[in-house]
Amino acid sequence: NSQLNNHVLLVGGNNGTSTISAVYLYDPVQNAFSTLASISSPREQHTAAVLPNSNGKILISGGKNGSRVLNTAISFDPSVSNGTWSSAGTMTSARVGHAMIVLPTSIVANGKLLVVGGSSTGSDTLSSAELFSGTSTWTATPAMPGALQGERAVLLSGNMVLVAGGLSSTSVVQNAAYLYDASFGLACSSNTQCASGFCASGVCCNTACTDQCHACN
Repeated sequence: NSQLNNHVLLVGGNNGTSTISAVYLYDPVQNAFSTLASISSPREQHTAAVLPNSNGKILISGGKNGSRVLNTAISFDPSVSNGTWSSAGTMTSARVGHAMIVLPTSIVANGKLLVVGGSSTGSDTLSSAELFSGTSTWTATPAMPGALQGERAVLLSGNMVLVAGGLSSTSVVQNAAYLYDASFGLACSSNTQCASGFCASGVCCNTACTDQCHACN
């Protein structure tokens, strides 16, 4: 979006005393900040990502307000005046310290973003994961083998997502790494669309599924 091009959006946070709802746009050329439309309620330690094919809309998920961990998501549309905020639904779990990553457009039918891990209370750690539909619907997807918070997620080639590091509690650092196959079970027309490399009978499978009685997923 032209309004956000080469600019930095700052949403919420903490002023040292409390959680805030202010939103600012930083222009590195002018070295100046401008004020945009505030979010409806204070939020900090959330995650943010640009939604694909949305003309620059930005999704904000989770975080906390004071000590209360949030399960809500909101989206920012920068195309109108100082921008507008709208609800982006309710996640399957409250989350703070989670990871969020945009999935490739080739598998958009299974959700535009993956949210994984984090904490629902500030003291527990989650292994669960969920997908955002691109509008307001959140659906659960297979959980990680182990619980992580403060982890990082990156998109690899072949529609695979690598989730690594973080904490398994508030103080135990982990060296664990997990792979999420974002294409498994989705419709396909070629092997290259599947992380496994197997497109069988129009579905991404974990094997070639050559056995007549074998189930692909």
